[in-house]
Amino acid sequence: MLSDLHREFGATDIPKLDSDLIILAGDISTKQNSLPWVREFCGTTPTACVCGNHEFYGDKLPKLTGQLQAATNLQADHGMAYYIQRPM
Repeated sequence: MLSDLHREFGATDIPKLDSDLIILAGDISTKQNSLPWVREFCGTTPTACVCGNHEFYGDKLPKLTGQLQAATNLQADHGMAYYIQRPM
């Protein structure tokens, strides 16, 4: 489980571990900026992402949530991330 990486302020060096599931518990980066890193770091490991407050900086909640879910659902069949958000 990882949270509060705040990659909008710079890269973070996190070792990859052999995991059955990765949980990204918010504040990874702003807007959709975390998606390339999530795809690279998580690879095909099933991943659950929950947005923190930083993900929404400079964007609107329903719009960004839909974009994140759509972007990650395209990869869901390959074990990619799912963005979890309470319905509006």
